[in-house]
Formats: sequence, structure tokens, C-alpha cells
Amino acid sequence: MNKVWTLILAVWISVFGWAGWEWMQASHPSVSARSLDTGIVHEAPSMLQTLKTRAGREGSLHYLALGDSVALGKGAPRGYAAEVADRLERHHLPVQLDNQGVSGQTSSQLWVALHKPEMKRKIRQADLITITIGGNDVLKVALKRSQPWEAFSSFDEIRDGFVRHLNQILTLIRQENPTAVILVTSLYNPVPPDALYFPLTEKLLDNWNTALSQTVSAQPGCIVVEIDDLLRPEHRDWLADQIHPNTRGHRLIATAILNAIGLDDTGSQVADAGGN
Repeated sequence: MNKVWTLILAVWISVFGWAGWEWMQASHPSVSARSLDTGIVHEAPSMLQTLKTRAGREGSLHYLALGDSVALGKGAPRGYAAEVADRLERHHLPVQLDNQGVSGQTSSQLWVALHKPEMKRKIRQADLITITIGGNDVLKVALKRSQPWEAFSSFDEIRDGFVRHLNQILTLIRQENPTAVILVTSLYNPVPPDALYFPLTEKLLDNWNTALSQTVSAQPGCIVVEIDDLLRPEHRDWLADQIHPNTRGHRLIATAILNAIGLDDTGSQVADAGGN
């Protein structure tokens, strides 16, 4: 196993531990899986019409992409935000894309960044906002720990810190812009299925995404885009490296985002089938 996967697995185990998963199951039996019956997945048939109306009135849509290296587009010549903008324009919706993704950004760092006057101006101007955040929250906290087993009991602390920051992020955005369409992507699992601790990472990721989904669904006009159902670890053709999506992966994320706002983008599924 190469050094990158060794680090990824070490990070998961240092944060949670195998014993940590058993502890979590006993302590949190109700959050082991997401369900369509919880109201987490939202139907938004009017959002596309809203965007069309704004584009017609303003001449173009202002699309603000926020988050980490995935939001920035790392792993592909053009990331998912650029792909979303391109496809909207194919559907006669002119777009002005402002990608503010930052490699390595955590939810707390995004929260701080959004308080800058220039960022608040960008938020107020936006018609469409996408957010990908959270992966670095786990990695950066884990890498600070000196002993592998001292961190497993911090699961609630790490997850709840992320949830708190995500809620603050969405609340701030809504305060600055009550009408923008806001979409938050779930996290995905880049660990290969033949890795020793793959079952653990799957269950922990599902737990994390449940918390994310519940937080987003509680905010008015916000949608969860569950990309972990598309970027499956058993199919490795969507990865550019051990972590970041390639062109195919970013196209799949873009398709999920467009479908979430009500745009029938099935014609682009053919393009999603290829590209590195």
C-alpha cells in the first residue's frame, strides 16, 4: 500500500479507532444510516424557474462556488463548478462564475473567510451558491494528535464542530442573501474497497454525511447533493489521485448539482461516461 493510502487509513484510525466504531454504534444507534424518509432529500421543481427568471432580469446568473480543493476543481482541468456553468449556458442561462474554493480549507476557515466584506458582497450578489466542505476538518484534526488512540472518543467533538460551523456558514449566507439557491455536497469515500479498514470508513462517512444532511435540511432553501452515491469507491475511474476527482468525477458532481435544481441534464450523462 502506498504512502498516501497509509496516511488516509492512519488518519481514520487515529480519529476513531476500530473500537471507536463499536463505541459509536452503542452510543448513536439512530445515526448509522441515512434514510429518504427523514426529509433529507429535497425536491425543488421551482428552483430552475427561479434561476431562469433571474437570468432574464439580470442578463446572467451569478454563481459563487465555496469550499475546499474539490470546490476549487483540483484533479481536473475544469472542475465541477466550471462544468455546471458550462451546462447552464448550454440551456440558455448565461453564467458569471466566481470560484472561491481554497485547497485545504476547513469549515472553520470558510466561516472566518465569509466575514470579509468582499466575500459578503459576493454572497449578496450570488444567485446560485455551491459548497463543498468538511473533508479537511477530519484530516487536519487527526494529524494534530500525538497518540493514535487518544482521538477516537473525539468523534462527537469533531463532527459537532463541523456541524456548528456549517450551520453558521448557512445562517450567515442566508442573512446576507435570503433568496440565493444554495446546494451543499456530501463527502465521498476515496479509500479503495480492498483496504483493511474500508468497512469502517464507509460507516463513519455515512454517519458524517447524516449529520451534514440534517444540518442542511434544517436551513431554508438549502439542498443536499449526495455525491457519495455517485462517486463510489469500488469504481476507481472517477479519481485523479488518491483523493481528488478527475474530469469524470467532476462531471458526475456537476450532473448531480444540476439535477438537484431541476435541470434535466441527462444528455450530458454520455459525457460523464468518459474523460480523465
